[in-house]
Amino acid sequence: MSDITITNNLEILSGELDSYYLSQYDIYIGGNWTNNVVDAGFGEVTGTITFNGSSDQLVTSSDASEIFYNDILDNTNTFLKINCK
Repeated sequence: MSDITITNNLEILSGELDSYYLSQYDIYIGGNWTNNVVDAGFGEVTGTITFNGSSDQLVTSSDASEIFYNDILDNTNTFLKINCK
């Protein structure tokens, strides 16, 4: 397995994106991050997530918070907007 590159949006609709198994790999996201699963949609551990889009990117979560332990914003002249419900 190798790093995961998502050139557009990532949307978690059910189940869990478990970063325990992915912690040795980096995730690169070119679009928005949407977690529609309360409490268990994203299993936060220690993997690095890089937001590398070319325009504003949005993190939306149905949970009260979305935790990223190693978070990198690597896009030029844009913003990362956080919207947790």
